[in-house]
Amino acid sequence: MYVDPRVARGITKFFLSDRPELEPESLEKIIHEVCDTAPPRPKNAGRSELCRHAYEHLLLPLENRGFCCVLDIAPEDPILLCSIVGGNKTIGFRWVSLLHTVVSDNYWIVKQLTVKPHAIWRCMQRVGCSEIAGITEPLSLAFGFATPLMTVFEKEGWKQFAIPVREGLFVGKFDEYGWSLDTYLSRKEHEFGSRWDKFLDLFPDIPQWTQDEVRNLWMTEQLTEIGKTGRIVDRCRWLATPYTPQARSA
Repeated sequence: MYVDPRVARGITKFFLSDRPELEPESLEKIIHEVCDTAPPRPKNAGRSELCRHAYEHLLLPLENRGFCCVLDIAPEDPILLCSIVGGNKTIGFRWVSLLHTVVSDNYWIVKQLTVKPHAIWRCMQRVGCSEIAGITEPLSLAFGFATPLMTVFEKEGWKQFAIPVREGLFVGKFDEYGWSLDTYLSRKEHEFGSRWDKFLDLFPDIPQWTQDEVRNLWMTEQLTEIGKTGRIVDRCRWLATPYTPQARSA
């Protein structure tokens, strides 16, 4: 279905307007509220007891407020990660997270990734839907794949940040404001060839997941396999230069 870009822009702006519950500052306040009201940690507690305390007094309250939470007990200092996506009409969607090291008792609030309004409405237009709900999957894939790709970006010295999704990819950058996805490029079978096909061909077909499955683990596995035969930036050399957007359509 063809979606006029002006319509897609209007829907994006409307969806993100006057939504105080989505404001990143409001989400940060929820994190502070949960952390500040948690009861003191048991004195001389062991690792297991500290994990249980974090689960009961941080993970569950934040899950009840809409956050997606994971407690990784594998490291010597277990890590709690609680994330949620907020935003507004100016910044687009922003990923806000609490990162907590359980044993050492350190906290960070990080805003890992922003999907700019242009990328949102361009995705809507290219996917061919007239509501934000229609692009839930590509946005979810982008947030799920972002962290392992950030690691490769930094290691290989990319200047463009690209995340493959089904039938396309998001492209952006890292600058003094953080990670951002600035546009969406459609790569459907019937479309003309693009240099980005070479990047997408490095990855196998994306599986069909349930909502609860952890997607960054799949991307980590793919990047490990790709890395066995060389660096991505050596095969897709344009990643070493900043992205130059084309003129917007009316």
